[in-house]
Amino acid sequence: MCILLLLKKKILMRTRTTLLFIALLSILTLRSQTNIPEGDVFGDWYSEGSPYFIEGNIHLPSDQRLKIWPGVQVIFLGQFGFEIEGKIDAAGTQSDSITFTAFDTTGYSEGIFVGWNGLTLLGWNYSFSDSSSMAFCNVEFSQNAGISCMAY
Repeated sequence: MCILLLLKKKILMRTRTTLLFIALLSILTLRSQTNIPEGDVFGDWYSEGSPYFIEGNIHLPSDQRLKIWPGVQVIFLGQFGFEIEGKIDAAGTQSDSITFTAFDTTGYSEGIFVGWNGLTLLGWNYSFSDSSSMAFCNVEFSQNAGISCMAY
């Protein structure tokens, strides 16, 4: 009887250890994501919050700054655009770039692709937005120019 109880305890401990290991492994391999609703954006977008799913048209106000850190993916979930009046600092690196892309690329090779509406730099506020910079950024699957400038 005592040996049977010890055996059950050992099996139970082994099962708990295995479940704990699986839970820890799941937590370590899960990747974060951040949903960005339609409206104004500013602050910092870090790789730990990537990918950033854009759920509507977004806008960087003229008196605000947005820093996008290396390794961030910005994924537009529909035909949405990003208007930039404030300062954007999107500086990836050669080995860890920043990507702006569409979620659904169906039909791209057939020419029936819808895509997203791209980045538009608006130069109404020269004192702030003229110091924006983008380096090592991939802008892909936009139905428009990808990046356009107005009033510069």
